Amino acid sequence: MHVGLHIDNPALQHGDALTMAFLTLGLIQLFHAINSKYLHQSIFRKHTFSNKWFNGAIIISALVMSAVELPFMTRFFDITELNGAQWAVVLIAGLCMILIVEIVKFFERRAGKR
Repeated sequence: MHVGLHIDNPALQHGDALTMAFLTLGLIQLFHAINSKYLHQSIFRKHTFSNKWFNGAIIISALVMSAVELPFMTRFFDITELNGAQWAVVLIAGLCMILIVEIVKFFERRAGKR
């Protein structure tokens, strides 16, 4: 199944795949940075966003990744623009990092209580 604007152009499909991989890996790193603030506690139970410098760094990193939507940047980095469905795939794949780490933390806390 192909998702995206470039269904009839294999070269651009390859560019879409590379762009999506780049963005997904970037989001995974950002979400993992947030997860790593608390090694054993859930990010949903603490004051996760209380550090303004950390929050600023995350926002700046996210803005750098948004360069995918700027036409002159897509040419500079040799990446393609993504449509809504492709962005949804990237965001869902990136958010999986939070889910995975939270599940691991849950089982670690549970094992520590024994």
